[in-house]
Amino acid sequence: MDEPGDVYLELAPPPALARHVEHLWVHRFGGPPPPEGRRLLPDGRINLVWLSQTGARIAGPAQTFLRPPPVDRLIAFGASFWPGAAPYLLRTDASTLVDAHTSLDDVDPRLARRIEARMEHAATPEAALRAFAAELARHLDAVDPPDPVVRAAVRILDRPAATVAAAAEATAVSERELQRRFVRDVGYAPKTLQRVLRFQRFMGHLEHHHAQLAGAAALAGYADQSHLSREARKLSGLSPKQLIGFRH
Repeated sequence: MDEPGDVYLELAPPPALARHVEHLWVHRFGGPPPPEGRRLLPDGRINLVWLSQTGARIAGPAQTFLRPPPVDRLIAFGASFWPGAAPYLLRTDASTLVDAHTSLDDVDPRLARRIEARMEHAATPEAALRAFAAELARHLDAVDPPDPVVRAAVRILDRPAATVAAAAEATAVSERELQRRFVRDVGYAPKTLQRVLRFQRFMGHLEHHHAQLAGAAALAGYADQSHLSREARKLSGLSPKQLIGFRH
């Protein structure tokens, strides 16, 4: 973590966190932002983030891009929760966190104090991430598992040809009941999450498989180029071409 420039790393969570946390991450801003500014793209997840300047914060599920603090140098540690899982740790409705960054102290002061105490005494970034994970695991020990209906529906909605009606049928609940559970646990309706997941699939095809725009759009499930362009503008504030080589 000593080299110049921006660095973003994802790590698999320890087994004690795996039911709730998709991955742990470290993001270091090591220089000035690009001309268009840094932006965090929506992914349907709630993130618990710790920064030395502000302490522990909750990054709620986003419906469009958000901008990180406009600083040249910053290191942040975080846990990205599976869609629908974070409210069981936070004991709060996910819909109250949408498109917002909230101080953890306002939601769970006890957990905020414990994380702050552990992070302050960490000597290295690696030690800080281990301490962060250990405190989350301790807190999750007595937490209920995420709603299996929501988890199953999220997996279905991440398929290119899926529909909300099919997700409801497969999980044996009505569409209205599925929507109620999604708003409570994910933060927004199944259709909104489906749009966000489709956009993330598109970004994944661009980044990991080096697909061309048209191919990445088709693989992700977009009907045509205009559909992709509209969604890219709404979710990222950028055109599809501007997303080629995007780094957050």
